[in-house]
Amino acid sequence: MKLNEQLEKMARLIAKKTKDCLASIHIDAAGLIRLGETHDERLENFNQLILRAESLGGKIMIPTFSYTYPKKMPFNLLETPSDVGIVTEYLRKKNPLKRTADGMFSYLLFNNDPNSRYFDIENYEIFGDDSLIGELFNSNGHICCIGNVFHNAPTEVHFLERLLNVPYRFNKTMSGEFIDKQGKSIKQNLIFYCRDLDYKMFSDMTRLETSLRNNDCFDYWEKNNLDFVIEAVRFKKIFEIIKIEIEKDPMFLCSEYEDKRNNLQKRRLLSRFNQIDYL
Repeated sequence: MKLNEQLEKMARLIAKKTKDCLASIHIDAAGLIRLGETHDERLENFNQLILRAESLGGKIMIPTFSYTYPKKMPFNLLETPSDVGIVTEYLRKKNPLKRTADGMFSYLLFNNDPNSRYFDIENYEIFGDDSLIGELFNSNGHICCIGNVFHNAPTEVHFLERLLNVPYRFNKTMSGEFIDKQGKSIKQNLIFYCRDLDYKMFSDMTRLETSLRNNDCFDYWEKNNLDFVIEAVRFKKIFEIIKIEIEKDPMFLCSEYEDKRNNLQKRRLLSRFNQIDYL
């Protein structure tokens, strides 16, 4: 079977899974290794896969975060690079007009709606109920990972921390200069649910990942004869797990620096043997 035929089947599967809800896809380039013989071929095949899934009715959001405003730098919609990996930067360059109007946590939004309100430049709450991440939650969407990245990827979990009113985060306004696609400069104010630095703790998703795997929460999107897998878990299922765990330990999603480093090292060692369930 030719690769383009395999990709067509995969695109139809993604579209079917996301027809009635959003899916946020986090990507490590290693997860694309079987999508082509060269690096550029793999990136373009993935780009075409997502575009094809969109054309079939899929709804996909891919992070192109820039964290620009705390750096005291302007955010240029068409030029500011993604800080979350080479795959997302490639997709951003290929699909510049699909980037949402967020000077810190922008996404590429593939949903067949060029007039989506998320492309409007406005002041808003990044992890608020009316945000794109809020829609992801309300539609019972998926958090997806390509490559072994879940433990270090789902920024959307901050939305759940806000719902649960964790003690180590608070709302803070981040302001900066937004440069739109016509080159016009606009001031944007974003409310960011940021970490309280008085807590000597760092975000650590390793225990969350272990709980999700031990509870068989992951779905695996794959097609025969295509060595390519998307791991997916419902956003509301993540919320259920976190709610239970945070009632027992409010710092469930955090660790001190040394503990986080040890958790990640242990996870790396176990993942070499495909035993990450037993972290």
